[in-house]
Amino acid sequence: MKHRVVVLAKKSSAIEIASSDDLKNFSIGAVLDAVGEQLLRKLGNTSNVQISTKPFLLVKKLDYGRMQLLVLDELVAKSVMNSAGLNGNDFEVIYTLKETALYYALSKDVPKSLVELLQAALDRLKVRDGGADYDALVNGR
Repeated sequence: MKHRVVVLAKKSSAIEIASSDDLKNFSIGAVLDAVGEQLLRKLGNTSNVQISTKPFLLVKKLDYGRMQLLVLDELVAKSVMNSAGLNGNDFEVIYTLKETALYYALSKDVPKSLVELLQAALDRLKVRDGGADYDALVNGR
């Protein structure tokens, strides 16, 4: 499973980002103390960053044009946009700040029968509807 921290923009803006240096040219929203904000701080891009504790408000600001870009976990962004009643197709990922792999991890104390049950459920998702459910789980689609 992939986890991505991305830079989002409205499709209609036609903004393109070739490198992280380009971010300093745009107003950007980020969630306080989230990975996206931390990555922006590491890049030194902070004077143009609007910080909020509420992703919902940031998504709305992006939609209303009060900022040009939003840095957020990709899956969180999709969920928040949906909750805000926005059409996710109006936005696009224009840059990826960080991509990591995610895995399930279980304690050694978890009974083998439970591990097998979880694996069997994942295996069923892989074949149901041509793997669409598994793809949705893994890729947030």
